[in-house]
Amino acid sequence: MSNPVVEFLVTIWYIIKHMFKGDWRGWTWIFAMAGLTAFGLGLWAGVQAGPAIYTQLVYHLGMDPKLLEQLGISEHRGGMVYTALDDWVAWGLYISFFVFWVGVAAAGVLFGVAAYVFRDKGFMRLAPLAEVQAVAALIVALLLVLVDVGRPIRTIQLLALPIVAQLQFPNPQSIFDYDFTVLNGYLVVNLIGILIAVHWYRRGPKYAPPKWLMYLFMLIAAPLAIGIHTVTGFISQPLTARPIWNAPLLAPRYVATALAAGPAMLLIVSVIAEKFYKKFKVPNYVYEKTLIAATAAMIVGLYFTLSEAQELFWYTTEPHKRAQAIGIFNFAVMPFCALMKPILKDFAVFFSGTNFNGCSWGYPGMEYLALMNFFWIVVGSLAVILTIFVPRLRKTRKGVVFLSALIILAVVGEKTLPIVIPGYTPDVLGKLAIYYPTPMEWALTVAAHAAGMMVYMLLARPVIRAVIAHYGEEEH
Repeated sequence: MSNPVVEFLVTIWYIIKHMFKGDWRGWTWIFAMAGLTAFGLGLWAGVQAGPAIYTQLVYHLGMDPKLLEQLGISEHRGGMVYTALDDWVAWGLYISFFVFWVGVAAAGVLFGVAAYVFRDKGFMRLAPLAEVQAVAALIVALLLVLVDVGRPIRTIQLLALPIVAQLQFPNPQSIFDYDFTVLNGYLVVNLIGILIAVHWYRRGPKYAPPKWLMYLFMLIAAPLAIGIHTVTGFISQPLTARPIWNAPLLAPRYVATALAAGPAMLLIVSVIAEKFYKKFKVPNYVYEKTLIAATAAMIVGLYFTLSEAQELFWYTTEPHKRAQAIGIFNFAVMPFCALMKPILKDFAVFFSGTNFNGCSWGYPGMEYLALMNFFWIVVGSLAVILTIFVPRLRKTRKGVVFLSALIILAVVGEKTLPIVIPGYTPDVLGKLAIYYPTPMEWALTVAAHAAGMMVYMLLARPVIRAVIAHYGEEEH
């Protein structure tokens, strides 16, 4: 009988060995992503967070200021002023894509249930890759939170560890602490899931994780998967001062679209993996069933959007909430503008100084919000129609990629800027704050995505090798 400790160490070595084993195409991708990540790190530390880092290292930790100056970190140069974030719009591009990637991470539970609970061998091939996607998505999300915080050291206060007790214990009444806890808990659980899958699969077809272990894994992972996006929604939906968020459907909307975009992204990755790993084969029915499940989630998400719009334009008597709705739904209501003008004209006061016309194309100066929301409705509906009524599309790999891309683009149109920015403008005093992401914000957002894509590539390599070792070329 083999020593469990030795087997565990062999698994660790197997993962490390295959992480760095690949051809020039893979290394080109990894170095490109590493370069973007390093550039973003330098930009963040030297410019956006420079003064905050300088203050913490020099005045609190006693570091030599000359050394920091040589590294390009100055007390008087840089800061959040290089972003478009301010007192009126406190969450922007960073948090917008944080919301999206938390949803992508949560979607791994769909494959885990099919694989580990229902013991479907086809889905078992993709379940470890879904765990890799969850880890990569969470890294992107957590990095986006880090760059959004003006004083990054304060994120340590969210850690319930004795080492930071002198700073401040986490506040059990703060929903941010719960969000931080479930995000990191889900990250750890998925890392353990990857380790378990590789540990058993790498040894060949005769070895598989015990059923009790898989059931236990799903018993822990499934609530966390739903919880990470639910708690994210809970941060926003109780805020009565942000009427557009103050709705009980916000968290369910988050979860519904998460179960569409996450599986769609995994299908695209799976098709790419099949191209580069000839022995890695996923049965056709897995693609079809996953697309149907993602389409069902899209239908629920679109229905929730319709329900929100009906409440906003039919029943809402609060001018503030109606004014925010005008800014994000105008592309959809433009054909009915003549009928709705009596309703819309009463709310021009919230766009003071802009001569706002209710029949314009959305927020004055921020028409992109209404356009993205309209894009969600149109492209999301198109993805649903094509998936259901053109079945041959979901039977080919090119069709799978096309439909999955439509779903992802539609969800990006709904669950990024259009769901975050309208909560801040117009504000409670009627001020319309114009928000456009600055080059700094775009650069750091791209860098966070690059870090996640690099991690995705590195972790996917040993996982795919282990799946091939277990299943070979056999299609179930």
